Amino acid sequence: TIWKDVGLAVALTMAVSQQLYADEEAAPGDEIILLDGSRILGTVTGSRDGVVTIETDFAGTLEVALDKIDSLHGKDDAVVLLADETVIEEQPLVIENQQLVVVQQADTAASIPLEDLSIVNPAPWELGRGYKWTGLVNFALELERGNTDTDELDYKLDTSWRSKRDRFIVRWNGEIDEANGEKSADNWQAIGKYDYFLTDPNYWGAQILAEEDKFEDLDLRYLVGPYLGRQFYDEPIFSLSGELGIA
Repeated sequence: TIWKDVGLAVALTMAVSQQLYADEEAAPGDEIILLDGSRILGTVTGSRDGVVTIETDFAGTLEVALDKIDSLHGKDDAVVLLADETVIEEQPLVIENQQLVVVQQADTAASIPLEDLSIVNPAPWELGRGYKWTGLVNFALELERGNTDTDELDYKLDTSWRSKRDRFIVRWNGEIDEANGEKSADNWQAIGKYDYFLTDPNYWGAQILAEEDKFEDLDLRYLVGPYLGRQFYDEPIFSLSGELGIA
């Protein structure tokens, strides 16, 4: 009877442990408490431009402004990039009383103002590791037959490689049009640029450009020159910069 009781107790203990483990695994990993007391459970995937992104089961992806967050407790380790380019790794993201909490040596914690938080889980290139490649290619061929036979070819290449400190840009576009066997447009332009960021978003650079347009009596024009620039906005959907230089 004693051995049966011991076996039953062990079995019950294992069952309870397994249930607790399952409940822990099923529970949302991260928790955000807003200044108004609202509670959001989910998985924090990152933060940039003063906005935290969290994946939830009840509302999908939510974006929460940092200045609306009172506390945040992450479950898994995150990579944090501060405004002074300091990188904090191998510890969960924790915010208490609108302060970023960082564990230092000897298990001591330091508080950092949220204004100094730049990016959570940055891309490798934002940490100075390699380049980010973006680009597009457009190609269009149109053939029309009828009273007037027209052929039109348009092409465009626009690509860039961006690291923490510099950027390479290549652009190439052109057009060839014909109507009843006679050309009405034949032109192309190619640009190569190199930018070096002094203090983001300011940079200096140099470019080389070549272009040809037979119907503008332009056999070949080329230019080379340096410039100073500023990146006002740079997002996948929209990018705006200004440059001033000589050529």
